[in-house]
Amino acid sequence: MLRRTSGASAVPDIPPQSDILAQVETYETFSSKYLLMKEIGEGSFSIVHRAVNRMTGQVCAVKCCKVSQALEEEERLLRTLSHPNVVSLEGVFQRDKNLHYVVMDYLKDGDMCDQLIERQRLPEPEARRIIRQVVEGLAYLHRHCVLHRDIKPENILIHGNMVKIADFGLAKELEQPTTLLKRSCGTLEYAAPELLCGQPYGLKSDIFSLGIVLYVLLFGAFPFSAESAAALQCMDHFPTGVDVRDMSCLSSSNTQWRIVSPLAQDALLKMLKTSDTERISAEDLLNHPWFNEADTGMSESISSPKDLELLRIEDCEAMGFAELLSRGFRVVKYDYKESLTPYVTSLSVNFMEECINWTGHQHPLLASEDATVCRTGRGRAISLRDIKEIREGHTTKAFQSFNNMKPIPSPELCLSIICPWRTLNLVVEAPSQRRFMVRGFRRLITSDV
Repeated sequence: MLRRTSGASAVPDIPPQSDILAQVETYETFSSKYLLMKEIGEGSFSIVHRAVNRMTGQVCAVKCCKVSQALEEEERLLRTLSHPNVVSLEGVFQRDKNLHYVVMDYLKDGDMCDQLIERQRLPEPEARRIIRQVVEGLAYLHRHCVLHRDIKPENILIHGNMVKIADFGLAKELEQPTTLLKRSCGTLEYAAPELLCGQPYGLKSDIFSLGIVLYVLLFGAFPFSAESAAALQCMDHFPTGVDVRDMSCLSSSNTQWRIVSPLAQDALLKMLKTSDTERISAEDLLNHPWFNEADTGMSESISSPKDLELLRIEDCEAMGFAELLSRGFRVVKYDYKESLTPYVTSLSVNFMEECINWTGHQHPLLASEDATVCRTGRGRAISLRDIKEIREGHTTKAFQSFNNMKPIPSPELCLSIICPWRTLNLVVEAPSQRRFMVRGFRRLITSDV
């Protein structure tokens, strides 16, 4: 039975010094930039929460963990990486001298292990689509001489059709593609033979690990006997000089092979070669004919990693907009009457009653620079059905007839919610906020709530 695995006790190679703390953002506090929400995961040394970036409106994942050299090396490495199929680092915030908030991509469907526990195994086209994206990510990492060292279902994240490689706690940046490492680490069930035998290993060890993952996706079990699995589960560290796994199931005489195509079998056998010199590389695997078969489960227009990442970002923004606006979002309200002073208000959306609410005039904009949101005063409301248009910039009377008593906001910060009987003129704190607010409200008025 498939279970969640944990890495062996060996620690990754750590540079003697690290300057990552000097790069931690100090110009903004974490609490001012992010809305921290419920816990979504827990590891041996960290807790992961869902959060929303108040500046971009996007949902993100926040790993709360103790400061260590291993964490600092992981953060340093992630800052150098940028690929749709590799989880990206948004920022690092130091809560205190012992604790970091690490902000990363959020993928709503969890990890591959969750999928396997629920479904046991996947249809071949779906497994191909997932593994293809992991290979894309690995090829990128290997081109940049980065060895992940812990490829397994728990470290493959899913968001719809989007797949990303995560958890770079054991990753190592090599001096050159042919560099070999000696210290074994990772997860025993997914480790390449050279690691279990205590031999030097390189980039292709990731490919063997991914081969194990692919076998599990296709067949719902490990490619070795139950006795081998039991022997591995009894170990708490890497053995020296022996691979206890019986992988005779990879023989062509195994009748189970018939449930997958010959091309899938060929790709799998090339990934699971015992000798790393005979094992296929990530770049060559991308050109394997199995990965180039037509994918009937996805539209060709949105099948590229970049297109899938754009869809993920749009989805995260839509979720973030709903989270922020359901709680109340700080904006400044302008009125078309010159005699009325702009004021800070809490703007919210009641998704059940399908209306926009905001608090009434509480205090002048300039009277309290530290004001957050107004929580008292008579509330106002507009039905979503009454909204005809969302405008950007200085397009209404409230922003066009200024006098010396009104501060003039930048047009990049202004938006107006137009309905037949009134206009709601708002100013936000950053252009990125205006962008996600406009897109969010336009989504609301063009679709069913």
